[in-house]
Amino acid sequence: MNQSGLKGGAIFFILSFWAAFLLFSIQPIISKLLLPLFGGVAAVWIVNLVFFTSFLLLGYLYAHFLILKLQPKWQIIVHFAVILAAGIGAFREFSIFQESLPALKNEVLNNFNFPALTLLTVLLKTIGLPYFVLATTSPIIQSWYGRAGFGAPYKLYSISNAGSLLAIAIYPFVVEPSFTVVFQSRVWLFGFLVFVLLLVAAGIKFLARSSEQSVTNFLAREPKEKISFKTKLIWLSLALLPAMMLLTVTTRITKGIAAVPFLWLLPLAVYLITFIVCFSEKKKAPAKFYAFIFIVLASLLVFLNFLSLHFLFLILAEILVFGAAAMFCHTKLFESRPPLSGLTFYYLYISTGGALGTVMIGLVAPAIFYAYYEYTLVLAIALILALYLLRKEIGELFSLFRKRASWLFLLVALAFIFNLLYFLSIKDRVKEEIILRERNFFGTLEVRKRTASYGEVIRLMNGKILHGTELMAPEKNSLPTSYYSEDSGVGLLMRAKQKNDHRLERVGIVGLGAGTMAAYCRLGDIYTFYDINPAVVEIANQNFSFLKQCADRGGEVKIKIGDARLVLEKELIEAESKLYDILVLDAFSDDAIPVHLLTKEAMKIYLERLAPDGVLAVHISNRYLNLKPVLKGLAEAYNLDDAIIENNKSLSLEKTLSSWVLLTRDKNLLADETLKEQEHLKNEKNIRLWTDQFNNLLPLIK
Repeated sequence: MNQSGLKGGAIFFILSFWAAFLLFSIQPIISKLLLPLFGGVAAVWIVNLVFFTSFLLLGYLYAHFLILKLQPKWQIIVHFAVILAAGIGAFREFSIFQESLPALKNEVLNNFNFPALTLLTVLLKTIGLPYFVLATTSPIIQSWYGRAGFGAPYKLYSISNAGSLLAIAIYPFVVEPSFTVVFQSRVWLFGFLVFVLLLVAAGIKFLARSSEQSVTNFLAREPKEKISFKTKLIWLSLALLPAMMLLTVTTRITKGIAAVPFLWLLPLAVYLITFIVCFSEKKKAPAKFYAFIFIVLASLLVFLNFLSLHFLFLILAEILVFGAAAMFCHTKLFESRPPLSGLTFYYLYISTGGALGTVMIGLVAPAIFYAYYEYTLVLAIALILALYLLRKEIGELFSLFRKRASWLFLLVALAFIFNLLYFLSIKDRVKEEIILRERNFFGTLEVRKRTASYGEVIRLMNGKILHGTELMAPEKNSLPTSYYSEDSGVGLLMRAKQKNDHRLERVGIVGLGAGTMAAYCRLGDIYTFYDINPAVVEIANQNFSFLKQCADRGGEVKIKIGDARLVLEKELIEAESKLYDILVLDAFSDDAIPVHLLTKEAMKIYLERLAPDGVLAVHISNRYLNLKPVLKGLAEAYNLDDAIIENNKSLSLEKTLSSWVLLTRDKNLLADETLKEQEHLKNEKNIRLWTDQFNNLLPLIK
């Protein structure tokens, strides 16, 4: 673009950048606000992506018809009316969000059988209209820019993606660690006001320029061409595939670490970078180059997943494969772009592909697949599409690299051979039989059975995380196992409480799993389990016997479905339940950390539900996060005594390593000989106290 075009159209560049910045900065903000309502599970991020891409499509549809059907003057009038309504809606929803939170909590609890639909409804009611308006900005501004005669508008697409990238890059490193969520939302509202002012200025500029006879309309100077069905299908496919991979890779990463913005935003950042690079005017490698790189990296990734590598290395490998696939698709997408007269139609197909991809992975796949098959399926589709669309170029590519880089071909061949040999070598080692597999919004559950030297064993798994084990032999099936063995922190606590206090006990357990905690149940004891996943309740009752054995011994078992904090809080308000002698928090060994269960406000609820001599037992075994500094801050805030109990003893009879922290107001309990020799939280590092408005997992990564 010439210098005069840059100077005259500067307002369009600024507006494109700022609208995209707001569009993508609201995503982690609203997700962080809503995450506690849905148990903090990783699927919240996925459903949010479905919502955001769907509203991008609606925004592009609106822009497409606005530009095609209305004259410039009426485009300005109609669009400004929509923006005014969106602005009023945004200020209203954010200003009353805290006041409407109790109603939202009740809505979520009352509609917990359909969490994805409930989440989409809440998103629609809170940020639907302002997000829709921001989504319309990119195609409308590009159309105005071209019609006003400033030049070809494709460069504005890269500028808007740069704004999106900046928003998601600074959130986990600058915004989240420094500011509360309420402050973030208020700043965003101010930014939306700035957006409205910029749009008014751009509209005035467009209206003034479009009325000048000497202005060259860049969208009209190229002849209109009829776009073939094949071209439309290619656009749709090339946009759909990276969007599908975005969600599958995001799920794979967040299920491997934790559902926090940093990890959720990493694949999204790569996705946007590929758009920026591919839609820039700088010379770049052809799509066939990235297709070949993708094939090589995907082949190596299959082999790497069989190795015991550090999780960061595996994440890097996943991101590289995804990046190569997105570069291949988006480069080909840019190479097949239409004349400028078909600009809005082109972007409409891109947004349609993106929305379809996220809906297929975020909503359809969990409903039709009982296991997490979509990652492998999408990867295979990407390989097939790369070979099909570039079938002619692949032959040229092989000729090009045959002499200059024959080692790359050798590498690919070796990777496939190693994969095959490794698969053949391990397939007979797997002795676990999968007797049940179930999938829903909250994850994929498997009940596995295997034979050990001490008899048959069944285990409940959520992905790679163990959620309970039972020995099937009649003389052993009442033994507490895994993280709850008699040598574990909770096992020592139960022994101390039952030795020193022979009264009947009320025990609350957040996280049902296989129901193993019920192994400690005695005659007259009351055990209340809280779990967010209805499928876990069904499995614990039908496939494991801990709950039944508790009832057979004369104990009572209660199960309450929903986010534990919301249910505990509701019970307090309704004065529904009595105080607990022991409250067990077992929701942090999984890969998705529900941070809302470890805030100052959450601790206040727990203490109000505990008897004066009650104990809060927190299970913090986690592969990647050290949660002890968080508990140190909470213990200091409420003047609680603490003990850290690490179980590193014999792992026979299905016992596992575990880490527990006990918190109590009863100083006599931790003086018991069973518990007094334990370590304490005072030696842990100091971090800022977690609250509902502020929490940050980055300092806790091991």
